Amino acid sequence: MSNFLLVLNNLNQGGVQLEALAIAKTLSKKYEVKIFAGSDGNISDMFKKSKLELKIFKGESSKINILEILKFKQYLKLLTNKNTTIISFSVKHTLLLAIINALSFKKHKIIYRHSGMLITKDQGFLIRVRNYLIDLINIYSTHRTICVAQSNSIQLQKLYKCRQKINFCPTFYDTRKFRGRDKSIDKLKLSKILNVEKESFIILCPLSFVKNKNQHEILRIAEKINEDIIWCFCGNGNLLNEFEQLVKKSPKQRQIHIQGGVDNIEVYISGSDLIVSASTYMEGLPQIYSQANFCNTPTIAFDWAGAKDEIKDGKNGYLIEHKNFNQFQKRIMDVYNKETSFIKDFDIFNYDHDENSLLSFINLIS
Repeated sequence: MSNFLLVLNNLNQGGVQLEALAIAKTLSKKYEVKIFAGSDGNISDMFKKSKLELKIFKGESSKINILEILKFKQYLKLLTNKNTTIISFSVKHTLLLAIINALSFKKHKIIYRHSGMLITKDQGFLIRVRNYLIDLINIYSTHRTICVAQSNSIQLQKLYKCRQKINFCPTFYDTRKFRGRDKSIDKLKLSKILNVEKESFIILCPLSFVKNKNQHEILRIAEKINEDIIWCFCGNGNLLNEFEQLVKKSPKQRQIHIQGGVDNIEVYISGSDLIVSASTYMEGLPQIYSQANFCNTPTIAFDWAGAKDEIKDGKNGYLIEHKNFNQFQKRIMDVYNKETSFIKDFDIFNYDHDENSLLSFINLIS
């Protein structure tokens, strides 16, 4: 019987991790499935509760050296057999190289699930990723390597100039709770949650409080704007406590609400007047953009990575020049002052993110 080994950088909360868990649960109905993570994280309990076989390499996956590869060799051989299909979820270069060096892929099929971070001004990064995947495709093509991109698949093929087809399959999650929502009811619910007037203009900032998410820049923008806007931050991360201390010192403290992780994010997305994402992190195809589209809530984000796949400038939000926070602030004010006219139905810009997308990926790799 064939089995699957899913490889992740870490078990911190993110779209890639949740997607991997969904894939693992679906595959486990028919195949033997094992999960290998480079390091632990804040949702490891979620993986453990799934009752799937889980191995965690104790160390930072971004700092793997040659000596640690020897540990991988022993570790991974315990997890695989001659019929193993390895699914790599956009893992860091060093981690995947460790896997390549640890195993003989003559017996294995490799699937690289690329997160779509292709449109970036960091040409050095592009070259590294391109060479990395070309090596994976060309050197191991006899071992049935497949690349699957979540976004920008046309650019991916042009960039890599690969002879082998790169398949496109968007990220997937349960979209049902975001569809067909009553925004007026959700606005009332959110106003009560935040204890603000129901007429308040609410800006939602969903993010992980980590480096390059630029929560500090959003705070600076909030402090510059005089209007009585309510700013709501949702999410967790290792920089959350630091951000909370900054907000306590802010002159806009009363207008800023830090909610942490929430279970009813659909109410926050639908009930907000605007969503902002100032991330300059190497995003693939973040779920928040499509969730906002389902809820008909406009989004402002930087014009890079997966944002342009689901945000069409001036139609369902705005794409901002990379790291141009002055333009970011201006567009927020344009939406606040109703100086823009978005289309009525944002859902037309969404890819199919539900179970059909999951099944198409499963069919592709099985």
